[in-house]
Amino acid sequence: MACRASRSGVASAVQHMTTARRTSLAPRYLPALFFALGLLPLPIAEPAAHAAGPEDSMQCDRAGEPGRVRCSVEVRATEGLGISWAEVEIVGVPEFAVPLRGRLGPSDAASKEPSRWRFPLALASRRLGRGDVTARIRTVECNVDKRCVTREALVKTEMVVGSP
Repeated sequence: MACRASRSGVASAVQHMTTARRTSLAPRYLPALFFALGLLPLPIAEPAAHAAGPEDSMQCDRAGEPGRVRCSVEVRATEGLGISWAEVEIVGVPEFAVPLRGRLGPSDAASKEPSRWRFPLALASRRLGRGDVTARIRTVECNVDKRCVTREALVKTEMVVGSP
């Protein structure tokens, strides 16, 4: 025996599903609404100025001839915070060099201590020379209460290929 639904029964079921969906989604949008109205505090602070922190550093090994030059960037968290996420982006190289990778993400960090991450990177030099390498560091740093801030900084070092 086949079951046959009436048109009014189908329309009523669709109406019920639409109403149920609207009411179940409403609580998900309340935080966004409160945030837009300014009733919730902003959880993340503005990025810091484009200056390296007192402990951020970058260094490149001196190379005797053109080829691969190894460098590293060390990122240190602001005092009282721990690093939750970080990336390094190469933003400036001498005209005789090319970065082998332009961006290093969190999975590329060679060591991850709570307040210090180290990123190894390499550049390829085409000839002898001397020039500055600049990298941008971006971090998300959090305290023990999981309150987080973002930080952005530039670090710079000299790259030397050949005799000084």
